[in-house]
Amino acid sequence: MSPTFTHRLEILSNIAVIVAAVAVCAAVARQYLPSPSATTSESFRDKTLNMASITLTPATQNVVLVLSQSCRFCEEEMPFYRTLGEIAVRAKTHVYAMFPPTENEPDKYLERHSVRTDGVVSGRLDGVGVRGTPTLLLVDANGKIERAWVGALNDAQEKGVLQAIQRTL
Repeated sequence: MSPTFTHRLEILSNIAVIVAAVAVCAAVARQYLPSPSATTSESFRDKTLNMASITLTPATQNVVLVLSQSCRFCEEEMPFYRTLGEIAVRAKTHVYAMFPPTENEPDKYLERHSVRTDGVVSGRLDGVGVRGTPTLLLVDANGKIERAWVGALNDAQEKGVLQAIQRTL
């Protein structure tokens, strides 16, 4: 075999190894890092939230914002949460914010961002599958989680949230 043929064969085999490694990494990522749509549809299927721990009088439709003051994405979503709170009033939807128990004065944090809520509570939601912030839950009066959105929302997801809460108008 000539040196050029051997060199070309070596280059092709290196490319093949790189392509195979990328394919394996993609398969592993797909299996162990679910997409946001998979997380939102599967993690909360058939889960309920104890609304009594949030309010004594839940509305027919409730939005629970699970936030953290140290969450960069929560901070970025504040303008949307402000809009959500305004539209929720017209839709007769209650909006509650839940923060980790270690956070100080979460109500003042929301007030600083002009986000309207019907209540702010501290608590752990890991029992219903919430693993990170921000998470937005649409919950009926019985505490059944109807829809969930995890992470920062894109424009289409924000429109979907607003359409979901306006369906009762």
